[in-house]
Amino acid sequence: MNRREFLKISLALTMGGLAMTTEAAENFSARTIDFHAHAILPSYIKALKTLKIDAAAEEGFPLPKWNVETHLQFMDAAGTMALT
Repeated sequence: MNRREFLKISLALTMGGLAMTTEAAENFSARTIDFHAHAILPSYIKALKTLKIDAAAEEGFPLPKWNVETHLQFMDAAGTMALT
């Protein structure tokens, strides 16, 4: 999926959500879909090291440890749906 298709789908979903009536919204049960996540992959960490970039110095804090299992557990606890 390219950026343009993603934006079209996002807009359609947003417009669909805005078009819901109050009654439909009250009866609608949904989970949060997390489109925004920070996956700190090993390849990213390796690239930073290769480029001699200190993430803590750049961002003001160290990069968090990240792995799929922990992230999915966090999403489950937060009630966020994983699209697989």
